[in-house]
Amino acid sequence: MLTLVVLIAVTLDAQNVVRPRAREIGLAPGVFAPGSLNAITDVAGVTVGHTTLVEGDSVRSGVTVIVPHAGNVFQDKVPGAVFVGNAFGKLVGSTQVKELGELETPILLTCTLCVWKAADAMVEWMLAQPGMERVASLNPVVGETNDGGLNAIRSRPIRPEHVRAALEGAKAGPVAEGSVGAGAGTQAFGWKGGIGTSSRVVPKSLGGYTVGVLVQSNFGGILQVLGAPVGKELGRYAFKSELDRERGDGSIMMVVATDAPLSELFGLKRTPAGADDMRIAGIFERGFWLTVVSFFGFGLLLAFTPCVLPMVPILSSVIVGGARRVTKVHGLMLAAAYVLGMALTYAAAGVAAGLSGTMLVAALQTPWVVGVFAAIFVLLALAMFGVYELQLPVSLQTRLTAASNRIQGGRAAGIFLMGAISALIVGPCVAAPLAGALLYISQSRDVLLGGVALFALAVGMGVPLLAVGASAGALLPKAGPWMGTVNRFFGVLLLAVAIFIVSPFLPISVQMGAWAALLIGTGIFLRAIDPLPADARGFERFSKALGVIALVAGIAYAIGAFSGSRDLLQPLSGFGNAGTGERSTDTPFERVGSLPELEARVAKAGRPVMLDFYADWCVSCKEMERYTFTNEQVRRRFADMLLLQADVTANRPEHAELLKRFRLFGPPGIVFFDVNGREIPGLRVIGFQPADKFVAVLDEVLRFK
Repeated sequence: MLTLVVLIAVTLDAQNVVRPRAREIGLAPGVFAPGSLNAITDVAGVTVGHTTLVEGDSVRSGVTVIVPHAGNVFQDKVPGAVFVGNAFGKLVGSTQVKELGELETPILLTCTLCVWKAADAMVEWMLAQPGMERVASLNPVVGETNDGGLNAIRSRPIRPEHVRAALEGAKAGPVAEGSVGAGAGTQAFGWKGGIGTSSRVVPKSLGGYTVGVLVQSNFGGILQVLGAPVGKELGRYAFKSELDRERGDGSIMMVVATDAPLSELFGLKRTPAGADDMRIAGIFERGFWLTVVSFFGFGLLLAFTPCVLPMVPILSSVIVGGARRVTKVHGLMLAAAYVLGMALTYAAAGVAAGLSGTMLVAALQTPWVVGVFAAIFVLLALAMFGVYELQLPVSLQTRLTAASNRIQGGRAAGIFLMGAISALIVGPCVAAPLAGALLYISQSRDVLLGGVALFALAVGMGVPLLAVGASAGALLPKAGPWMGTVNRFFGVLLLAVAIFIVSPFLPISVQMGAWAALLIGTGIFLRAIDPLPADARGFERFSKALGVIALVAGIAYAIGAFSGSRDLLQPLSGFGNAGTGERSTDTPFERVGSLPELEARVAKAGRPVMLDFYADWCVSCKEMERYTFTNEQVRRRFADMLLLQADVTANRPEHAELLKRFRLFGPPGIVFFDVNGREIPGLRVIGFQPADKFVAVLDEVLRFK
């Protein structure tokens, strides 16, 4: 009790000392005007509290707290970031701030050996607040400087009551400066240091925002005021004499607050962990060749995903189809033509989309365009089945032969074109690397770097295709009786690719019917219903076994389609739901069409919000609806959220404004908001995500209830 009495008396005495501020004696640094208080508290809602601790001749320390707003900071988190410049320290809580880009407690400043006691005291105080009864995780942010020069720092004098006094005494208005709070024992420029604060107001033409700063200064150096060497002229500066034994090092804690919108800069230094497109866009800032190599690596990783695997049968079919003899050299050259077409298409599409600011990929994912390309694959398949012979006109073949006399009939040009078509259709509508590259191009207009990066991405994706082409002489059959079987095999694969690329636009029943027709036809071609001779060879028996399997599977799909089943993986499940009709799998989204409408809905939600960017032409959007949103675990978590959907199919100006607001090039993209209407950093979903991973994301979102 005696300590508290002394503390209060000292604090009041320190605050009653009237000292002029810099502007009051004619020193006005900078070009912008300060706020009315010239303090961090000029930022609306920010409050500051001090506890100054002076005990005898040895203790000079204290606590300074900066509170972002008047509410519960844990329940109403604010954007935040941590920057470290040529320094180290005992800053508690920085890891989570860097990772999540937000603050969930006030910021507390104290002495170096007091940070852990102060952090523990703030946690106790926070957990005791109303509404915190079930909180099991809290991230206190406590900074420090070493006041051991004037303070008996080893005594670690800060106690819980000092922290509580600063937190509960935080207020708006003028901020006490100098030897108060955490600045009671600090030094600067060889003089007494302490707490300082100021603010600036940006002109209305730039937004009219306020920026406020509070510092805890504790370092050496030479004091300069507006360029004048004040410290040197007064003979008080670091290194003046070796006998002074004064050092020029030390540290400073700077807390910056602003009312400027930071929603597009969450985390500032950090890129949100879940926002792959933004993370990848950041790679472009690391140098030209590092960017190119990085995107080549992304391509290698994508090469073993559904983005590329469907291209293998396409390439194999055009290499084998009609070829009298396929050598390794021929195969490699044909594969290179295919990959080159794919790579140039990615680069051209990305650059064009970035320059035009429109969703070029969107135009190539409309039902009509996808349908045309699917028809091309069907025509190629019919050629594999021998319905007609696919070749270029003789005159064009002759011209192209002169350019490539070892590759027959201009087939390199045809394969180049097929590679371009495959690049546009088979891949997902917006994969993370592609979205990141497009995001960078559209913002920086660095067409060269963006185009080369996308070219490298496609080349990386094409490495397995080059391997297929190079090994064609060894892996693919030569001309002969086997060729007819091989052609039919690749014809079936091309038909499967055609069904695959149009399936997002077809009802489940039509999809099941298409797969049924393909499987039944495959079974018949494999002689599933033809008797085998008694002396049939092993391959013939194996072929028929495959045919029987395909035939049975096709019949199951056909029965399932007519019985009401709507599950491709369980085609006969309709028998278990006889008479119930098709189960409703529609997700209860509410549509928003503009940014003002979205902001109004989010502000009134009172619960976590999910915003789904959707378009009819977006393949991955359809996959999310069909395979992820229908999952029971996902739907159970949806019950605690407001589900909004922005349909940007028409690509109107208000749609472009929505996409620009969230730095998205196009769908699919999912953004989440907490109960206070702020976007949750690090939890974006770009592209298709399976149900198990999506459930984990939703669990993180629901932590912000």
